Parts: sequence; C-alpha cells; structure tokens
Amino acid sequence: MNDKPFTRHWVSAVALFLALLFDGTVTQILAIWSKSPAGPGVPQILLMMLIFVAIFVPDDNWIVWMALVFGVLMDMYYTGIIGVNALILPLLTYLVRQLRPYVAHTSVVTWAIFIIAVAVQMFGEYALLHFMGQTDVSSSYW
Repeated sequence: MNDKPFTRHWVSAVALFLALLFDGTVTQILAIWSKSPAGPGVPQILLMMLIFVAIFVPDDNWIVWMALVFGVLMDMYYTGIIGVNALILPLLTYLVRQLRPYVAHTSVVTWAIFIIAVAVQMFGEYALLHFMGQTDVSSSYW
C-alpha cells in the first residue's frame, strides 16, 4: 500500500482518551435508562476507536502500545480489576493490525471487523473474569 506516514499521533491519543471518557459516560446513562435484568448496554466506543485507528492509520506499532495504556486506564478507572482490558485491547488491536493488509478499507468491512472484535472482547472478558473467580453465570440465566 502507498500510505503516507502518519505524524499526528497526539490527535489519536486525544481521540482515544475522549472515547474512554465518553464510553464510561454513555454506559452510566444507559444504566439509568435500562431496566433490563441483564444490565445496561455497553457501547464499546474505545474499542471502536482502536479498531478504526488500527485499520485506517498507516502502519505503526504505537497503536498497540496505546491500546495497552488505555486498557490499563480503563481497568483502573471503570472495573477495578487490572489486567482484563489491558490484555484484551492490545491483543485485539494487534490482530486487526495483522489483518489490515488483507482486508479492504471500506466501511462495511470495518464495521464487520468491529462487530467480531466486540464478540471476541466480550467472550475474552468473561473468560478472564471467570478464570479469576470474579463472575459466575448460573444455568438458570440461560
């Protein structure tokens, strides 16, 4: 690919930080509005921004490191269990970076990758929390 070098890393860092804050704010608003027993919806805005930056910004490894930093921040600020998002977000970002040369950079493909990444993130989060003994889903829930 003939990509120009990306030099505005600070723009991506600010956008990811705002996505982190917006993600928590929207989650709290959805928790107030939602009366569902399954809990509020989780918008995954930070994951969406990471996927979009990983696909549309030319080849750089800094996005994986940013995903690690923002994963740690998300764990410290929102969950209190350090390591879950700090492991999953950089791993997903790395996988998307590896897929980048093989996929078309269209909106349909990008949204499909995002939907798959959300599914992998939710399953990975549940698996890690279950492994650490922090969650349990009874058979009556199903």
